[in-house]
Amino acid sequence: MIYNSNAMEVYLTPTPSVTLRALGGIFDMYFFLGPTPIAVTQQLTDVIGKPFLPPYWSIGFHLCRYGYKSIADTKATFDRNWKKGLPMDVQWQDIDYMNKKLIFTIDNGLFNGLKEFVEKDVHGNGVKYVIIVDPAVGHKEGFEVYERGHFEDVFIKNVTGQEIIGKVWPGDTVFPDFTSKTTQTWWKSEMIGFHNDLPYDGIWLDMNEPANFDSDGIHGSIYGCQDNEINNPPYKPNTAGDTMYFKTLCLDAKQAWGIQRDLHNIYGLTETKATYDALKANNNSLKPFIISRSTFLGSGQYGGHWLGDNVSNWKHLRQSIIGILDFNLVGIPMTGADIGGVAGDVTEQLAIRWHQLGAW
Repeated sequence: MIYNSNAMEVYLTPTPSVTLRALGGIFDMYFFLGPTPIAVTQQLTDVIGKPFLPPYWSIGFHLCRYGYKSIADTKATFDRNWKKGLPMDVQWQDIDYMNKKLIFTIDNGLFNGLKEFVEKDVHGNGVKYVIIVDPAVGHKEGFEVYERGHFEDVFIKNVTGQEIIGKVWPGDTVFPDFTSKTTQTWWKSEMIGFHNDLPYDGIWLDMNEPANFDSDGIHGSIYGCQDNEINNPPYKPNTAGDTMYFKTLCLDAKQAWGIQRDLHNIYGLTETKATYDALKANNNSLKPFIISRSTFLGSGQYGGHWLGDNVSNWKHLRQSIIGILDFNLVGIPMTGADIGGVAGDVTEQLAIRWHQLGAW
């Protein structure tokens, strides 16, 4: 195991040989002697932490999609599947439910009565409810989640000490620094408070690389990034885009533990742990259920993973098998794919085969 959180690339050659390049940080190497693959994974998790024990209901049938237009649309889909006799265990809700895509809010126009629907229709039928939560917080005066976070000083800073501002679904956004104990306390309070408004049973963490859309072609922040060796190192690994901060934050952005260059790859891990602690504090008798798009070694102690947006085709079905097995090897056994695909139209035969794979 190469234990390093900085940007890294690996080259394999037929010689055989392997070349690893990392841009910095601590470079720890572990050798696990097995002798079997299962023994290697057991030895690995002795070092990085054992996987969390998921609640029993989380290994059942989950119904999820993006694009529920309203509470009526959500209810109609739920009722249609329930009446067909599908063994539904969990109903999920994507970002559609939020007011202007602001986290910890509900659109009280299109989704008026969502809490009552969850309590009566979902929980009333013994089904659990999982919601999506993004880390980016709308940078809007008067938005109480932002105002409380700003007051507690919980957001990542730019190189000059101001809150770094990016663009995600709500528009201008700021990003919680989950390496800060103050941020962890604030996040716990927001999670518990929102549970009173919407009684969720599990959390789906998305966009937590952290993802940051470009602003008219500018990346890193809405103002771009300073031209220095942190943001533009002498060597760039084979990452997406022309810069290291393509679709994310400037690498010199400041957090409690250091800078984004060293912490980018553990952002999802630190958010997952903060969310796990929040769910445990909300109800210590229940096992938290969390899946995260961004993970790192050790994430499996606190949550699972899904393989991200995919396409409705046979290639992505085959590739999902590789992804699921890979994550099992590194201590994240609660891993799955979006069955049927996110983009494109699934055929009946593909849907059947993908459901069979998911059940297996």
